[in-house]
Amino acid sequence: MRNKKNVKIIAIALLCTLMIGAAIGIGVSADDATGEKVATIGMKNLEYGDELKLAVQITAKMDGELYLGVWPEGTKDFKNTDPIYFTNKLNTDGEITYALTQGISARDIDKKFEFCAYVVADDGTVYYGDTITYSVTTYLELRLAAIEGLTDEDSNKQRTLYNAVIAYGAAAKEDLFKEQK
Repeated sequence: MRNKKNVKIIAIALLCTLMIGAAIGIGVSADDATGEKVATIGMKNLEYGDELKLAVQITAKMDGELYLGVWPEGTKDFKNTDPIYFTNKLNTDGEITYALTQGISARDIDKKFEFCAYVVADDGTVYYGDTITYSVTTYLELRLAAIEGLTDEDSNKQRTLYNAVIAYGAAAKEDLFKEQK
């Protein structure tokens, strides 16, 4: 009985999160060579399931093959390092596309990743946008800040969910350290 209630709370919180998250957006800057926008990275979200996955909304702003590369913070080097969480070719017809990282383990929810949307033009030239640094914990903390002071039922459910995910990550990290000792 309690599990069904928790599933309902999580489902409601996720729906609210998706609706609220749709209003958040950050643009990727213009490519230095062309002065044109390469792509726009819009809302950021979190997919809950067997694994946590960061999701970003991307819209191509130039012709070519659109990709999203995701590197652990501090390891991005376009010429020498392949993205660790690399997405396949994305939609480039100007439609909004959602890209998900590979699964992120609970013990890595505070690990920061660098997201970079880039376009490979028909002639093979690669155009990179700005890099955005983000983590699961960053997402959760921003969501908690957005509902701070609110006391309605939905906000309380979201607060419970976000704090539970943060606590789960901390517990997973603690268990990992116990295993290593």
